[in-house]
Amino acid sequence: PLISLAPYSVLKEGFTTPFDKKNIYYGLLIVQICTFVTTIVELILQFLNINAEISHIHANIYDL
Repeated sequence: PLISLAPYSVLKEGFTTPFDKKNIYYGLLIVQICTFVTTIVELILQFLNINAEISHIHANIYDL
């Protein structure tokens, strides 16, 4: 699914041409995209986790 984010032409050129600088560039680009997506997902999970903790704290305050 992550590779589908890269344009089709990039994948076509990157994987059918002989190994050269362009190939390395596209490989790094795909790695960067994957890393970027992973980072965003982690941030979202952290944010949701913080929200869950805050709501838990609020629930405790109401219990008092």
